[in-house]
This record gives sequence, C-alpha cells and structure tokens, in this order.
Amino acid sequence: MHCFNITMRKLIHLVLWLVLAAFLSSCQSSQETTEFHVSPQGRDNWSGSEKAPFRTTARAKQAVRDELNIYKGARIRVIFDDGLYSLDRTLVFTEEDAPSPAGKVTWSAKTPGRAVFTGAVQLGDWNKIEEVPEEIPENLRERVYACEIPEVNGRPIRPKVLYSDKGMLRRARSEGFVPAIEPYKTLGPALNKKEGQHDTLWFPDHAIKNWSNLADAELLIRPCFGWVMNILSFIEVNEKKGFARTHIHATYAMRPLMFQKAFQYGEKSCWIENIFEAMRETGDWVMDSGRNRIYMVTDGEPPDFPVYAPVLQEFIRLQGDEKAKKPVRNLAFRGLVFKHADRYTWTKEDIGLQHDWEIYNRSDAVFRMTGTEYCTVDDCYFTWCGNTAIRLDGYCQRDRIINNEIAQMGGTGILLCGYGPGHEDVNMQNEVINNHIHHCGLLYWMNTAVFIWQSRQNRVAHNLIHDMPYNGMIISGIRPPFFIENHNHRELFGTVNRETTAEARKKILELAAENNGIVPEYRALDIMDEFIYTDDNIVEFNEIHDVMQVLVDGDAIYLSATGRGNIIRGNYIHDIVVQGSIGHMIRNDGPQFWTRMEDNIIYHCSGGIALQDGCSAINNYIVDIAYPP
Repeated sequence: MHCFNITMRKLIHLVLWLVLAAFLSSCQSSQETTEFHVSPQGRDNWSGSEKAPFRTTARAKQAVRDELNIYKGARIRVIFDDGLYSLDRTLVFTEEDAPSPAGKVTWSAKTPGRAVFTGAVQLGDWNKIEEVPEEIPENLRERVYACEIPEVNGRPIRPKVLYSDKGMLRRARSEGFVPAIEPYKTLGPALNKKEGQHDTLWFPDHAIKNWSNLADAELLIRPCFGWVMNILSFIEVNEKKGFARTHIHATYAMRPLMFQKAFQYGEKSCWIENIFEAMRETGDWVMDSGRNRIYMVTDGEPPDFPVYAPVLQEFIRLQGDEKAKKPVRNLAFRGLVFKHADRYTWTKEDIGLQHDWEIYNRSDAVFRMTGTEYCTVDDCYFTWCGNTAIRLDGYCQRDRIINNEIAQMGGTGILLCGYGPGHEDVNMQNEVINNHIHHCGLLYWMNTAVFIWQSRQNRVAHNLIHDMPYNGMIISGIRPPFFIENHNHRELFGTVNRETTAEARKKILELAAENNGIVPEYRALDIMDEFIYTDDNIVEFNEIHDVMQVLVDGDAIYLSATGRGNIIRGNYIHDIVVQGSIGHMIRNDGPQFWTRMEDNIIYHCSGGIALQDGCSAINNYIVDIAYPP
C-alpha cells in the first residue's frame, strides 16, 4: 500500500507536469505576432499601426528593437504598404535587430512585388549646355543636355550606372578595338605567349586619348583570354608612344585574345566608356566629375522620362558578430523589390575569386549576409542594379534564398563565399531553391547566376537560369599554385592563411621535388583537402539554358578544385549553342576530382560532360550535340 501511494504521487506529479507543459506550449504556439506598418504616406512619430504607419524603415527597425528588448523571443512582422522607399544609407541589421531562436522577425510587403526599395535619386533641371565640350560629336551638340550632379549626405555622387523606368541607360561606349603589341615584343602566329604587362595597354592610333574627363573614363577589356573581363580606370595616357596605364592590374596581360573568338564580340577585346566622343544615340550619357555634370544625348529637348542616379551599392546587410558568437538569426525578408543600385568598382585591396569571376569578402551586393543563421530571403525581386544581388559571406549557416527572381543585374545572382584555406570553415548548409535568375552579368560579363566558393553542404535545387553572358553556375575551391605560392596578384593568393597551412604547403613542395618540380595535382588536393571547404554540395533539378552568350570557354555548370562529395544530378541543360567554346555543359576543370554526376539531361548543346580522374558520370543523357553554322 505504501509503494502504491508513492507510485500514485509520482503519477499525479507527472500528469500535472504534462498539463503545465501543454499549457506553456499552447501559450507559446498561440503567441500573438506584433505588427508594425510602414507606408510612404506614414509618419515616424505615429504608432506604426495599420491606420497610423511609420514612414521609414529606420523607424520600424527601432520599434522592432524596442519590442525585442522587452521579449527576445517575440514574433514580429513589419509590413510595407505599396509604394517606393528610397534609401541613402545601407540598412544594417545586427544581433540587436534579431530575436532569439524562439522568435521570428519578418520584413514583408503587404502586396508581394509592390513595395519597392530604391537606392537612387531622380536627376532634374536638365539644361541645354552653353559650353560644349569639344569632344562631343559636332552633329550631336544641339541635342546634348546636362544636369548638375546632386549631393547626397553632404557629397556629390559618382554614378557608374543610370536608369530610366525601362531599365539601364547606355553609358557612352567607343567602338571596340584590338590591343596593339609593344613595339619591342613579337608574338607567335597563334599568339600563344603570355608575356606582357598587366597594368599597361598598348593601343592603335587614336583609340585612347587624354580626354578632358580622363579621370572618369573606363577601359572595358578582355585581357588575353576570353573567359574574363575587367573594368579599369586610367592613371596615365601617352598618346605619342601609344600606351596607357591603369590604376589596378588586369587579370591577365593586356594583349590580343589568345585562341578564342567570342560569340558576340569577335576578336575585339577593348572598349572605352564614359567619354564624350563615344556619344551616338539618344540616351547615351557621360559623367564628368570635373565639371560636376551628367551629359545626355536627347531628341533635342530635355529628357521626357525620369532619370535615376544610384546612391548605394549595398541596400541591406545582416551583420552578425562572429568573434562574440552573436549571429543574426531568424530574420526573413519576403515579397520586397530592390532596384537601382550602383556598380561596384574594384580597388587595389580586392582579392579575386577564381579568374576574378567575383570578389572575396566585399560589400558589392544589394543584399549581404555575414554572421547569420536561419535567415531567409523569400519571394523578392532584384532588378536593374549594377552589382551582385545576394551574397552570403563568412559565417552563414542554414540560411535560405528561395523563390526569388533576379534579373537585369550588373553582376552575380547569388554568391556563397566562405573563408579562404586555413581560416574558419563556417559557410555551410544553406539552401538556394526555386529562384529564377536571368540576364545578369550585364556589366561584369564573367559573373554567373550562382557561385559557391569555399562553402559546403549546401543544396542548390529547382532554379531556372538563362540568358547569361558566361557560366550558369560555378562551384570551386582553390588550385594548388595559389595555395603554395604567395604573390601580390589579385586572384586567390590573399585568401590563404599562410601560418595554419604551412605544413600542408611543405608536404606539397616535397612532392614536387620528387617529381622534377611538377606538382602532382591529385595528391596535392588530397593534402589540401582539410583546407578546401567546398564539399558535399548537392546541385539538383535545376534548368539552365542560353548561357555563354558573350564570353567563351564557359559551361552551364562548372567545377574546379573543390573538395569531396559534390553531387550534380537531375539537372536539365538545353539550348546552349555557342561559337568558339572549348567548355562543356557540366565541366570538371583543372584539378577537379571526386564529383558525381548522375541523371542529368543535356539537349541541343555544344558539348557534354568533361571528366577528370576520380569523377563519375552515371546514367546521364546527352542528346543532339549542336554547333553553330
């Protein structure tokens, strides 16, 4: 009987605890979501209710912080009414703006696609120019109007891109030309030599001049090889000797293209933008910072359409504190539109990813995450921006980029960029699913739709990718030369932690000494494996078509120097017929091993699957190999 009473008491206590737990769980699940509303017609001194909305995102951020200070596990939704929201500073979200794992903060459009964030100001007061720059073609001088460059936050802006309501306006661009060869150098008939300078371009007569706005002119060049392009400014032009020097190095020597002819532009590999003498058509424009004006060719009257000049490159940044282990968690952005960002301009401090196809750890995107967990960008629209749409840098785990459309961008669609070898392996387990990415790389032609670098265990699935100037998708790590050497060149060398990787580099050099100075790539990557973080990614059920439209030697899905366990399966690649390409549709390039490719369909394309030792291709269908006439 005594034992029975003890058992009964335990049972009663258990039942009471279960009832209490159920009650607490019910309270948690039924917790009401706090709502704040924002409207272009609102006021920041209002309450933020539906009938009394805030006006600015900054005010809504403060309201969210105040709510989280009361209860960190709150569920909050910020709702944007239809309309235009202008930004002149980056919106930075830190751990203070994010809830605990129990909470959620969602920033969403009341009507998906109708709340538009812009990083531009409208230009106005267009006047017919009185002092006509001499370089403007004589037949256009009566049609050129100019406006003052406005100041934002106390200083004049310097836009690299202008927009109308219909898209990107054409910055004046010269006719293309082929670089000259230094008078003291000769090349073989196949132009199969690499010597030359990376910061000096020799040019044919009159191709480059000491224009009045030389400081604003830029060189667009495919340096030497057809799989990359650079945009470079000048520090010197010597018309008499026929050479120009650029402020930073090109990726390769600035010589005529080797081997390839590009699909769209043929052998021409150089153009000059933002010069008066290149004005030709209505809408062509030039920025002159010395005169503090923007000039535009019109039909003889001031522009009868709005012209927007971007102020920002980066609109939103989620900025966790990695060192303090305070990531930004559980933020979601849904149904928003982002447009009119400026183009990123490379600096001497920049480090390029493979072949300078992107930049390492830089704020060159409209939406950037770093130090984040469980954050989401869902059903948003990125369009008519001069840079990359979304990038996840450094510590980014279990974030989701889903259901978005990314179109008419100057740069990359989505970039997952972890840390370099020997640094932390913390970019992983993210999802890039059901996005529609097209017509990107409009300014930087080598940029791609989806780029995964030093990032692992991600799933990239059900995305539609098309109309891209170069690759559709890139998955890469770091090749042995960049790992074992230490140059001051831009590409990849600076990503390596030379202290923590010293022993591995020593082993590779010992291997090379045993092989007459040749690095055995398979064994080298095996030694490097712990420092190559691009492992176990799954790329599946994506559709890719009409890529490689400008540059050459590209692919629908490209892999190089990754780690182990990457799977490419169930993708549908079709209608990619290009001239001069030496790539394939799924390509394992350079030292690329351990990739599994299965159940992919390649139809009506100029290539199939390129394999390396240790890769496997199983049950793929390659149908109707096609070449241009």
